[in-house]
Amino acid sequence: MSPGPSLGRATDRVLPSAEWWSGKAAQKVMEALEGKAWFVGGGVRDALLGQPVTDVDIATLWASRAMQKRFRDRGLWCYLTGRRLGTMTVERGDWSAQVTPVQAHPGEPRDARADAFRRDFTINTLVADREGRIHDPVERGLADLRAGRVRFVVDPGVSLREDPVRLIRFLRFQAIYGRIPPNPETTEACRRAANSLLPKAEPFRVGLMLQKLVGCSQAVKALELAEQFGAMGSLLPRPDIPALQALLTEVPDADWRQRLAVLLSPGDVKRVFVRYAWPQDDRIHVEVLHNLVYGRPATVAAILQRRSHEILAEALPIARALERKEALTLLGALDEHEGSVPHRRFPLKRRHIAALGWDEENAVLVRAALKDHWIASGRTMDRFELLDLAERWQAEGLPA
Repeated sequence: MSPGPSLGRATDRVLPSAEWWSGKAAQKVMEALEGKAWFVGGGVRDALLGQPVTDVDIATLWASRAMQKRFRDRGLWCYLTGRRLGTMTVERGDWSAQVTPVQAHPGEPRDARADAFRRDFTINTLVADREGRIHDPVERGLADLRAGRVRFVVDPGVSLREDPVRLIRFLRFQAIYGRIPPNPETTEACRRAANSLLPKAEPFRVGLMLQKLVGCSQAVKALELAEQFGAMGSLLPRPDIPALQALLTEVPDADWRQRLAVLLSPGDVKRVFVRYAWPQDDRIHVEVLHNLVYGRPATVAAILQRRSHEILAEALPIARALERKEALTLLGALDEHEGSVPHRRFPLKRRHIAALGWDEENAVLVRAALKDHWIASGRTMDRFELLDLAERWQAEGLPA
């Protein structure tokens, strides 16, 4: 076996023992890569901060085809998930990792330092070897992580010109990890990118990063930074950030659709979703939440005929955050009396009754009697309850 790659300056830190890097699956993958691989990215960063690791990333000197053969020879399931960089996903049981070949220009060394200088922020350049020992290829990643400094690996102006969408990542990372304000050079580069580069970035990629920003643990702070840097005009129209703060105070784990329902006005939802090519199902969900909060009682009743009452639990904190008093009164009452939402229209037709075996003449009489019962119930009986009553009348006879 050839000597392992240079991982840069060794530190005195070691990853806390955990299944994601020291378990059997992870070690089997590292064994297959024969020392020409190392752990990288958010997993290393978050482990050093004592936070849960959700994504496992590995960098390797092997090309995609070579690593695929090595994985399959050892019974590891793998498949290509990133055609541009040759990223393979490898799985064993419940464990999985993204394994990416190191990128380098012709004549450049392919090692951890070369890989690190292609990353965005110094806190994301820390790497760990198979034994969990931490290396710092750019020699300031660990210090920045300890200090809470979010710093671009290269000149921020150059980095943002290469990829303007990095500005959105910077806003999110600064909000989550930054305890030190960005220096004047970084601030100026971000403002220039917000004004001249971000508006020209591909909307789909902007949308992917924006979803993560809106859904992150420090979304309010990140959006406030976007306003400070002048980036908001390229992201969201007139977001109601105080309303988002009110929502997250009550529901810290609100999902990104609930957050958008308070950030955006009803008229802006479709335009934003179309611009970023976000899924139509999610757009409809946000619009339904808006209709529950802004709609008339008849609109709310119609929605709850078609959807689970669980959506009330999503809509109530939104109504509170937006201070919609009428909606709070209505939704609160419906939540207390779950299942009693009145139907606007009688839910049975003669064909439903005829299907039970009633002849046409009696079906007319049965439908009229059922409608009387439905009105007497406050229009709360649904189709199945009414059909159960019709079946009982078949056995017992029509009421007088």
